[in-house]
Amino acid sequence: MLPRVTRTIRRFQMLARGERVLAAVSGGPDSVALLHLLLALRPAYALALHVVHVNHNLRAEAREDARFVSGLAAAVGVPSTVVEVNEAPHPGDSVEAWARRVRYRALHGVARDVRADRIALGHTADDQAETVLMRLLQGAGPRGLAGIPPVRGPFIRPLIEVRREAVLSFLKGLGAHWVEDRSNEDLRYLRNRLRQSLLRDLRCYNPAVHSALVRVGQYCGEAWEALALLGEAVKETSAEGERFHLGGVVSQPVAVVKEALRQWVEGLSGRPLREAHLEALSRLVRSGQSGGAVRLPAGGMVEREGSDLVFSREIFLRVASEPRGFTASAMPLQVPGQTELPGSYVVVDARVCSGETVTLPRDAWSVAFDWEALDHPLEIRFRRPGDHLRPFGFDGTKSLKKLFIEARVPQNDRDRIPVVTARGEIVWVVGHRRGASAPIRDGSRQILLLEARGVEGRGTEGER
Repeated sequence: MLPRVTRTIRRFQMLARGERVLAAVSGGPDSVALLHLLLALRPAYALALHVVHVNHNLRAEAREDARFVSGLAAAVGVPSTVVEVNEAPHPGDSVEAWARRVRYRALHGVARDVRADRIALGHTADDQAETVLMRLLQGAGPRGLAGIPPVRGPFIRPLIEVRREAVLSFLKGLGAHWVEDRSNEDLRYLRNRLRQSLLRDLRCYNPAVHSALVRVGQYCGEAWEALALLGEAVKETSAEGERFHLGGVVSQPVAVVKEALRQWVEGLSGRPLREAHLEALSRLVRSGQSGGAVRLPAGGMVEREGSDLVFSREIFLRVASEPRGFTASAMPLQVPGQTELPGSYVVVDARVCSGETVTLPRDAWSVAFDWEALDHPLEIRFRRPGDHLRPFGFDGTKSLKKLFIEARVPQNDRDRIPVVTARGEIVWVVGHRRGASAPIRDGSRQILLLEARGVEGRGTEGER
Protein backbone atom coordinates (compact mmCIF):
# COMPACT_ATOMS: atom_id res chain seq x y z
CA MET A 1 0.00 0.00 0.00
CA LEU A 2 2.67 2.51 0.99
CA PRO A 3 4.83 2.02 -2.15
CA ARG A 4 1.71 2.35 -4.32
CA VAL A 5 0.69 5.63 -2.67
CA THR A 6 4.28 6.88 -2.79
CA ARG A 7 4.32 6.32 -6.58
CA THR A 8 1.11 8.32 -6.91
CA ILE A 9 2.54 11.15 -4.83
CA ARG A 10 5.70 11.27 -6.93
CA ARG A 11 3.86 10.94 -10.23
CA PHE A 12 1.64 13.94 -9.56
CA GLN A 13 4.20 15.87 -7.44
CA MET A 14 1.77 16.05 -4.52
CA LEU A 15 4.26 16.70 -1.74
CA ALA A 16 7.53 18.52 -1.16
CA ARG A 17 9.81 18.05 1.78
CA GLY A 18 8.99 20.10 4.86
CA GLU A 19 5.41 20.97 3.92
CA ARG A 20 2.53 21.30 6.38
CA VAL A 21 -0.37 19.04 5.36
CA LEU A 22 -3.96 19.36 6.51
CA ALA A 23 -5.57 15.90 6.47
CA ALA A 24 -9.36 15.94 6.04
CA VAL A 25 -10.65 13.03 8.14
CA SER A 26 -14.33 12.16 8.24
CA GLY A 27 -13.77 9.02 10.31
CA GLY A 28 -14.59 6.66 7.45
CA PRO A 29 -12.14 4.04 6.19
CA ASP A 30 -10.72 6.07 3.30
CA SER A 31 -9.82 9.13 5.37
CA VAL A 32 -8.52 7.05 8.30
CA ALA A 33 -6.26 5.16 5.90
CA LEU A 34 -5.12 8.49 4.47
CA LEU A 35 -4.07 9.69 7.92
CA HIS A 36 -2.13 6.50 8.68
CA LEU A 37 -0.35 6.69 5.32
CA LEU A 38 0.61 10.33 5.88
CA LEU A 39 1.96 9.33 9.29
CA ALA A 40 4.08 6.66 7.59
CA LEU A 41 5.34 9.20 5.04
CA ARG A 42 6.01 11.90 7.62
CA PRO A 43 9.68 11.02 8.31
CA ALA A 44 10.66 10.75 4.63
CA TYR A 45 9.05 14.09 3.72
CA ALA A 46 9.55 15.85 7.08
CA LEU A 47 5.85 16.65 7.09
CA ALA A 48 3.96 18.64 9.70
CA LEU A 49 0.43 17.18 9.97
CA HIS A 50 -2.84 18.64 11.18
CA VAL A 51 -6.21 16.85 11.15
CA VAL A 52 -9.49 18.59 10.33
CA HIS A 53 -13.00 17.18 10.67
CA VAL A 54 -16.07 18.98 9.30
CA ASN A 55 -19.29 18.19 11.17
CA HIS A 56 -22.21 19.04 8.87
CA ASN A 57 -24.72 18.18 11.63
CA LEU A 58 -26.75 16.11 9.17
CA ARG A 59 -26.85 12.83 11.11
CA ALA A 60 -27.67 11.88 14.70
CA GLU A 61 -24.26 10.27 15.12
CA ALA A 62 -22.34 13.24 13.64
CA ARG A 63 -21.00 14.39 17.02
CA GLU A 64 -19.85 10.86 17.80
CA ASP A 65 -17.89 10.85 14.52
CA ALA A 66 -16.29 14.17 15.47
CA ARG A 67 -15.25 12.76 18.86
CA PHE A 68 -13.84 9.66 17.16
CA VAL A 69 -11.67 11.77 14.84
CA SER A 70 -10.46 13.99 17.68
CA GLY A 71 -9.57 10.90 19.70
CA LEU A 72 -7.78 9.30 16.75
CA ALA A 73 -5.72 12.43 16.12
CA ALA A 74 -4.79 12.65 19.81
CA ALA A 75 -3.83 8.97 19.86
CA VAL A 76 -1.34 9.41 17.00
CA GLY A 77 -0.04 12.74 18.33
CA VAL A 78 -1.41 15.02 15.62
CA PRO A 79 -3.21 18.31 16.42
CA SER A 80 -6.78 18.51 15.18
CA THR A 81 -9.59 20.98 14.49
CA VAL A 82 -13.31 20.19 14.38
CA VAL A 83 -15.44 22.63 12.37
CA GLU A 84 -19.14 22.73 13.26
CA VAL A 85 -21.45 23.73 10.40
CA ASN A 86 -24.31 25.82 11.73
CA GLU A 87 -26.03 26.87 8.52
CA ALA A 88 -28.80 25.24 6.51
CA PRO A 89 -28.81 24.51 2.77
CA HIS A 90 -30.09 27.32 0.57
CA PRO A 91 -33.55 26.79 -0.95
CA GLY A 92 -33.16 24.66 -4.07
CA ASP A 93 -29.75 23.31 -3.04
CA SER A 94 -29.20 19.58 -3.01
CA VAL A 95 -27.84 18.36 0.31
CA GLU A 96 -24.81 16.93 -1.49
CA ALA A 97 -23.96 20.21 -3.24
CA TRP A 98 -24.48 22.21 -0.06
CA ALA A 99 -22.36 19.84 2.05
CA ARG A 100 -19.54 19.95 -0.49
CA ARG A 101 -19.61 23.73 -0.61
CA VAL A 102 -19.50 24.27 3.15
CA ARG A 103 -16.92 21.49 3.58
CA TYR A 104 -14.47 23.02 1.11
CA ARG A 105 -15.02 26.47 2.58
CA ALA A 106 -14.19 25.07 6.02
CA LEU A 107 -11.10 23.27 4.72
CA HIS A 108 -9.80 26.46 3.12
CA GLY A 109 -10.40 28.34 6.37
CA VAL A 110 -8.55 25.86 8.59
CA ALA A 111 -5.72 25.57 6.06
CA ARG A 112 -5.30 29.33 6.22
CA ASP A 113 -5.36 29.33 10.02
CA VAL A 114 -2.76 26.58 10.42
CA ARG A 115 -0.72 27.77 7.41
CA ALA A 116 -1.04 24.45 5.61
CA ASP A 117 0.65 24.04 2.23
CA ARG A 118 -1.53 21.11 1.17
CA ILE A 119 -4.98 19.74 1.97
CA ALA A 120 -5.11 15.96 1.66
CA LEU A 121 -8.41 14.25 0.78
CA GLY A 122 -9.24 10.55 0.89
CA HIS A 123 -10.76 9.97 -2.55
CA THR A 124 -10.00 6.51 -3.96
CA ALA A 125 -10.06 4.86 -7.39
CA ASP A 126 -13.64 3.75 -6.60
CA ASP A 127 -14.65 7.37 -6.13
CA GLN A 128 -13.00 8.14 -9.45
CA ALA A 129 -14.89 5.37 -11.27
CA GLU A 130 -18.21 6.48 -9.75
CA THR A 131 -17.55 10.09 -10.72
CA VAL A 132 -16.68 9.21 -14.32
CA LEU A 133 -19.83 7.08 -14.64
CA MET A 134 -21.97 9.83 -13.13
CA ARG A 135 -20.52 12.42 -15.53
CA LEU A 136 -21.01 10.04 -18.45
CA LEU A 137 -24.70 9.71 -17.62
CA GLN A 138 -24.91 13.51 -17.44
CA GLY A 139 -23.44 13.87 -20.93
CA ALA A 140 -20.13 15.45 -19.93
CA GLY A 141 -17.30 16.15 -22.35
CA PRO A 142 -13.59 15.36 -21.93
CA ARG A 143 -13.17 17.91 -19.15
CA GLY A 144 -15.94 16.37 -17.06
CA LEU A 145 -15.02 12.78 -17.90
CA ALA A 146 -11.51 13.41 -16.60
CA GLY A 147 -13.16 12.92 -13.21
CA ILE A 148 -11.53 13.88 -9.93
CA PRO A 149 -8.15 15.59 -10.42
CA PRO A 150 -5.30 14.08 -8.35
CA VAL A 151 -4.10 17.62 -7.65
CA ARG A 152 -6.07 20.86 -7.82
CA GLY A 153 -4.62 23.92 -6.17
CA PRO A 154 -3.77 23.01 -2.55
CA PHE A 155 -5.86 19.80 -2.66
CA ILE A 156 -4.11 16.45 -3.11
CA ARG A 157 -5.58 12.95 -3.27
CA PRO A 158 -2.86 10.38 -2.50
CA LEU A 159 -5.34 7.42 -2.62
CA ILE A 160 -6.78 8.25 -6.04
CA GLU A 161 -5.15 5.19 -7.66
CA VAL A 162 -6.03 2.76 -4.84
CA ARG A 163 -9.17 0.60 -4.77
CA ARG A 164 -11.41 0.71 -1.71
CA GLU A 165 -10.95 -3.01 -1.08
CA ALA A 166 -7.19 -2.39 -0.76
CA VAL A 167 -7.90 0.39 1.73
CA LEU A 168 -9.97 -1.94 3.90
CA SER A 169 -7.33 -4.64 3.72
CA PHE A 170 -4.67 -2.11 4.75
CA LEU A 171 -6.71 -0.94 7.76
CA LYS A 172 -7.45 -4.48 8.90
CA GLY A 173 -3.75 -5.28 8.70
CA LEU A 174 -3.05 -2.33 11.00
CA GLY A 175 -5.85 -3.29 13.36
CA ALA A 176 -7.20 0.24 12.85
CA HIS A 177 -10.76 1.33 13.63
CA TRP A 178 -13.08 3.59 11.67
CA VAL A 179 -16.71 4.66 11.66
CA GLU A 180 -19.38 3.76 9.13
CA ASP A 181 -21.48 6.51 7.60
CA ARG A 182 -25.00 5.12 7.24
CA SER A 183 -25.85 7.82 4.71
CA ASN A 184 -23.67 5.89 2.23
CA GLU A 185 -26.51 3.40 2.06
CA ASP A 186 -29.18 6.03 1.40
CA LEU A 187 -30.48 5.46 -2.13
CA ARG A 188 -31.83 8.99 -2.35
CA TYR A 189 -28.30 10.02 -3.33
CA LEU A 190 -27.27 9.40 -6.94
CA ARG A 191 -23.74 8.27 -6.12
CA ASN A 192 -25.09 5.60 -3.74
CA ARG A 193 -27.48 4.30 -6.39
CA LEU A 194 -24.65 4.08 -8.89
CA ARG A 195 -22.43 2.25 -6.42
CA GLN A 196 -25.00 -0.22 -5.17
CA SER A 197 -27.03 -0.87 -8.30
CA LEU A 198 -25.69 0.29 -11.66
CA LEU A 199 -22.02 -0.56 -11.13
CA ARG A 200 -22.99 -3.99 -9.81
CA ASP A 201 -25.07 -4.61 -12.94
CA LEU A 202 -22.28 -3.37 -15.22
CA ARG A 203 -19.91 -5.96 -13.75
CA CYS A 204 -22.01 -8.56 -15.55
CA TYR A 205 -20.77 -7.06 -18.82
CA ASN A 206 -17.24 -6.23 -17.70
CA PRO A 207 -15.95 -7.64 -14.39
CA ALA A 208 -13.24 -4.95 -14.45
CA VAL A 209 -15.65 -2.06 -15.01
CA HIS A 210 -14.09 0.02 -12.21
CA SER A 211 -10.67 -0.15 -13.86
CA ALA A 212 -12.20 0.61 -17.25
CA LEU A 213 -13.91 3.72 -15.94
CA VAL A 214 -10.71 4.89 -14.27
CA ARG A 215 -8.91 4.47 -17.62
CA VAL A 216 -11.62 6.52 -19.34
CA GLY A 217 -10.97 9.27 -16.81
CA GLN A 218 -7.23 9.05 -17.36
CA TYR A 219 -7.51 9.16 -21.17
CA CYS A 220 -9.98 12.05 -21.07
CA GLY A 221 -7.75 13.89 -18.63
CA GLU A 222 -4.78 13.52 -20.98
CA ALA A 223 -6.88 14.62 -23.96
CA TRP A 224 -8.13 17.58 -21.97
CA GLU A 225 -4.60 18.65 -21.04
CA ALA A 226 -3.57 18.53 -24.71
CA LEU A 227 -6.63 20.52 -25.72
CA ALA A 228 -5.93 23.09 -23.01
CA LEU A 229 -2.38 23.56 -24.30
CA LEU A 230 -3.65 24.06 -27.86
CA GLY A 231 -6.25 26.54 -26.63
CA GLU A 232 -3.59 28.47 -24.74
CA ALA A 233 -1.32 28.50 -27.79
CA VAL A 234 -3.88 30.09 -30.13
CA LYS A 235 -5.39 32.50 -27.59
CA GLU A 236 -4.62 36.10 -28.43
CA THR A 237 -5.77 38.79 -26.01
CA SER A 238 -5.00 42.46 -25.68
CA ALA A 239 -2.86 43.88 -22.89
CA GLU A 240 -5.92 44.65 -20.78
CA GLY A 241 -7.23 41.12 -21.33
CA GLU A 242 -10.85 42.02 -22.02
CA ARG A 243 -10.47 41.92 -25.81
CA PHE A 244 -9.94 38.61 -27.63
CA HIS A 245 -8.39 38.73 -31.12
CA LEU A 246 -9.91 36.10 -33.39
CA GLY A 247 -7.15 36.10 -36.01
CA GLY A 248 -5.38 32.96 -34.76
CA VAL A 249 -8.54 31.13 -33.74
CA VAL A 250 -11.09 31.08 -36.54
CA SER A 251 -9.17 28.52 -38.61
CA GLN A 252 -8.78 26.10 -35.69
CA PRO A 253 -10.96 23.04 -34.99
CA VAL A 254 -14.13 23.78 -33.01
CA ALA A 255 -12.82 22.04 -29.87
CA VAL A 256 -9.70 24.23 -29.82
CA VAL A 257 -11.77 27.38 -30.38
CA LYS A 258 -14.08 26.51 -27.51
CA GLU A 259 -11.20 25.75 -25.16
CA ALA A 260 -9.45 29.05 -25.98
CA LEU A 261 -12.72 30.90 -25.33
CA ARG A 262 -13.27 28.99 -22.08
CA GLN A 263 -9.84 29.93 -20.76
CA TRP A 264 -10.35 33.58 -21.67
CA VAL A 265 -13.85 34.02 -20.23
CA GLU A 266 -13.32 31.95 -17.08
CA GLY A 267 -10.09 33.81 -16.42
CA LEU A 268 -11.95 37.13 -16.53
CA SER A 269 -15.18 36.18 -14.79
CA GLY A 270 -13.87 33.68 -12.25
CA ARG A 271 -16.93 31.51 -12.97
CA PRO A 272 -17.18 28.16 -14.80
CA LEU A 273 -18.92 28.17 -18.16
CA ARG A 274 -21.59 25.71 -19.19
CA GLU A 275 -21.48 23.93 -22.52
CA ALA A 276 -24.46 26.00 -23.74
CA HIS A 277 -22.46 29.19 -23.27
CA LEU A 278 -19.44 27.76 -25.08
CA GLU A 279 -21.63 26.67 -27.99
CA ALA A 280 -23.12 30.16 -28.18
CA LEU A 281 -19.63 31.73 -28.11
CA SER A 282 -18.42 29.34 -30.79
CA ARG A 283 -21.36 30.29 -33.02
CA LEU A 284 -20.54 33.95 -32.43
CA VAL A 285 -16.99 33.32 -33.67
CA ARG A 286 -18.13 31.36 -36.73
CA SER A 287 -20.83 33.90 -37.67
CA GLY A 288 -18.24 36.45 -38.82
CA GLN A 289 -20.67 39.29 -38.06
CA SER A 290 -20.22 42.26 -35.76
CA GLY A 291 -22.91 43.20 -33.29
CA GLY A 292 -23.76 39.76 -31.93
CA ALA A 293 -23.53 39.10 -28.20
CA VAL A 294 -23.71 36.23 -25.72
CA ARG A 295 -24.90 36.58 -22.14
CA LEU A 296 -22.95 34.64 -19.52
CA PRO A 297 -23.53 33.44 -15.93
CA ALA A 298 -23.56 36.07 -13.19
CA GLY A 299 -24.03 38.96 -15.56
CA GLY A 300 -21.07 38.92 -17.93
CA MET A 301 -21.40 39.48 -21.66
CA VAL A 302 -19.25 38.89 -24.74
CA GLU A 303 -19.86 41.06 -27.81
CA ARG A 304 -18.32 40.82 -31.26
CA GLU A 305 -16.66 43.92 -32.66
CA GLY A 306 -15.17 43.20 -36.07
CA SER A 307 -12.42 40.62 -35.64
CA ASP A 308 -12.47 40.91 -31.84
CA LEU A 309 -14.60 39.65 -28.99
CA VAL A 310 -15.06 42.07 -26.08
CA PHE A 311 -15.89 40.96 -22.54
CA SER A 312 -17.85 43.21 -20.18
CA ARG A 313 -18.71 42.64 -16.54
CA GLU A 314 -22.03 44.43 -16.22
CA ILE A 315 -25.00 42.57 -14.79
CA PHE A 316 -28.03 42.42 -17.06
CA LEU A 317 -31.20 43.81 -15.59
CA ARG A 318 -34.71 43.77 -16.89
CA VAL A 319 -34.96 47.52 -17.54
CA ALA A 320 -34.91 47.60 -21.33
CA SER A 321 -38.48 48.90 -21.41
CA GLU A 322 -37.82 51.58 -18.79
CA PRO A 323 -36.82 55.16 -19.71
CA ARG A 324 -33.13 55.97 -19.47
CA GLY A 325 -32.14 57.05 -15.98
CA PHE A 326 -34.57 54.60 -14.38
CA THR A 327 -33.80 53.99 -10.70
CA ALA A 328 -35.72 51.53 -8.57
CA SER A 329 -36.53 52.37 -4.98
CA ALA A 330 -34.11 50.96 -2.45
CA MET A 331 -35.24 47.74 -0.83
CA PRO A 332 -34.00 45.98 2.33
CA LEU A 333 -31.26 43.40 1.89
CA GLN A 334 -32.32 40.16 3.57
CA VAL A 335 -29.65 38.90 6.00
CA PRO A 336 -29.55 35.96 6.05
CA GLY A 337 -31.48 35.22 2.91
CA GLN A 338 -31.88 36.08 -0.76
CA THR A 339 -32.85 39.43 -2.24
CA GLU A 340 -33.89 39.98 -5.85
CA LEU A 341 -33.95 43.62 -6.91
CA PRO A 342 -37.25 44.30 -8.73
CA GLY A 343 -36.69 44.61 -12.44
CA SER A 344 -33.42 42.69 -12.37
CA TYR A 345 -32.02 39.30 -13.25
CA VAL A 346 -29.85 39.36 -10.14
CA VAL A 347 -30.21 37.69 -6.76
CA VAL A 348 -27.92 38.58 -3.85
CA ASP A 349 -27.36 35.76 -1.35
CA ALA A 350 -26.40 36.91 2.15
CA ARG A 351 -25.20 34.91 5.14
CA VAL A 352 -23.28 35.59 8.34
CA CYS A 353 -20.44 33.21 9.18
CA SER A 354 -17.91 32.75 11.94
CA GLY A 355 -14.67 34.56 11.27
CA GLU A 356 -12.80 31.38 12.20
CA THR A 357 -14.19 29.25 9.38
CA VAL A 358 -14.98 31.56 6.48
CA THR A 359 -13.13 31.57 3.17
CA LEU A 360 -12.97 35.09 1.79
CA PRO A 361 -14.31 35.81 -1.74
CA ARG A 362 -11.91 36.15 -4.64
CA ASP A 363 -13.99 37.76 -7.40
CA ALA A 364 -16.07 40.89 -8.00
CA TRP A 365 -19.35 39.00 -7.69
CA SER A 366 -18.75 38.20 -4.01
CA VAL A 367 -17.79 40.42 -1.10
CA ALA A 368 -17.20 40.11 2.65
CA PHE A 369 -17.63 42.60 5.50
CA ASP A 370 -17.03 42.62 9.23
CA TRP A 371 -20.66 42.19 10.25
CA GLU A 372 -20.27 43.87 13.63
CA ALA A 373 -18.52 46.92 12.14
CA LEU A 374 -20.99 47.44 9.30
CA ASP A 375 -23.65 50.13 9.61
CA HIS A 376 -27.31 49.19 9.29
CA PRO A 377 -29.77 49.02 7.63
CA LEU A 378 -28.50 47.36 4.45
CA GLU A 379 -30.34 48.08 1.21
CA ILE A 380 -29.96 47.37 -2.50
CA ARG A 381 -30.87 49.69 -5.36
CA PHE A 382 -29.77 51.03 -8.73
CA ARG A 383 -27.45 54.04 -8.97
CA ARG A 384 -28.69 57.59 -8.56
CA PRO A 385 -27.32 60.92 -9.84
CA GLY A 386 -24.34 62.06 -7.79
CA ASP A 387 -23.59 58.63 -6.27
CA HIS A 388 -20.05 58.19 -4.93
CA LEU A 389 -18.07 55.25 -3.54
CA ARG A 390 -15.16 55.11 -1.09
CA PRO A 391 -13.29 52.29 -2.89
CA PHE A 392 -11.40 49.77 -0.77
CA GLY A 393 -7.68 50.56 -0.85
CA PHE A 394 -8.26 54.03 -2.34
CA ASP A 395 -7.91 57.39 -0.59
CA GLY A 396 -11.01 59.53 -0.89
CA THR A 397 -14.14 58.92 -2.95
CA LYS A 398 -14.86 58.28 -6.58
CA SER A 399 -18.07 58.99 -8.48
CA LEU A 400 -19.83 55.97 -9.90
CA LYS A 401 -19.76 57.73 -13.25
CA LYS A 402 -15.95 57.84 -13.17
CA LEU A 403 -15.77 54.28 -11.87
CA PHE A 404 -17.87 53.03 -14.79
CA ILE A 405 -15.87 55.06 -17.32
CA GLU A 406 -12.63 53.49 -16.03
CA ALA A 407 -14.24 50.04 -16.15
CA ARG A 408 -15.44 50.77 -19.72
CA VAL A 409 -19.05 50.01 -18.88
CA PRO A 410 -21.26 51.14 -21.80
CA GLN A 411 -23.16 54.30 -20.90
CA ASN A 412 -26.55 52.71 -21.58
CA ASP A 413 -25.78 49.94 -19.08
CA ARG A 414 -24.60 52.04 -16.12
CA ASP A 415 -28.11 52.43 -14.71
CA ARG A 416 -28.47 48.65 -14.76
CA ILE A 417 -25.86 47.83 -12.14
CA PRO A 418 -27.09 47.37 -8.55
CA VAL A 419 -25.38 48.83 -5.51
CA VAL A 420 -25.58 47.74 -1.87
CA THR A 421 -25.75 50.49 0.75
CA ALA A 422 -25.18 50.52 4.53
CA ARG A 423 -27.13 53.33 6.20
CA GLY A 424 -27.18 55.10 2.85
CA GLU A 425 -23.45 54.73 2.03
CA ILE A 426 -22.58 52.62 -1.01
CA VAL A 427 -20.46 49.69 0.19
CA TRP A 428 -20.54 47.48 -2.93
CA VAL A 429 -20.97 48.17 -6.62
CA VAL A 430 -22.05 44.67 -7.58
CA GLY A 431 -19.67 43.01 -10.01
CA HIS A 432 -17.18 45.89 -9.84
CA ARG A 433 -15.83 47.34 -6.58
CA ARG A 434 -16.06 46.91 -2.83
CA GLY A 435 -16.26 49.96 -0.63
CA ALA A 436 -13.86 50.72 2.21
CA SER A 437 -16.39 50.11 5.00
CA ALA A 438 -16.06 47.31 7.57
CA PRO A 439 -12.93 45.53 6.29
CA ILE A 440 -12.11 42.03 7.54
CA ARG A 441 -9.49 42.06 10.28
CA ASP A 442 -7.70 39.36 12.29
CA GLY A 443 -10.12 39.88 15.17
CA SER A 444 -13.32 39.84 13.08
CA ARG A 445 -15.72 37.46 14.82
CA GLN A 446 -18.66 37.51 12.39
CA ILE A 447 -18.39 38.00 8.65
CA LEU A 448 -21.16 38.96 6.25
CA LEU A 449 -20.78 37.21 2.90
CA LEU A 450 -22.69 38.56 -0.11
CA GLU A 451 -22.77 36.79 -3.47
CA ALA A 452 -24.52 38.01 -6.60
CA ARG A 453 -25.76 35.51 -9.15
CA GLY A 454 -27.97 35.51 -12.20
CA VAL A 455 -31.48 34.13 -11.97
CA GLU A 456 -31.40 30.92 -14.00
CA GLY A 457 -33.79 30.72 -16.90
CA ARG A 458 -34.56 34.45 -17.02
CA GLY A 459 -32.21 35.91 -19.55
CA THR A 460 -28.84 35.07 -18.03
CA GLU A 461 -27.88 32.44 -20.57
CA GLY A 462 -27.65 32.00 -24.31
CA GLU A 463 -27.39 34.47 -27.14
CA ARG A 464 -28.95 37.89 -27.22
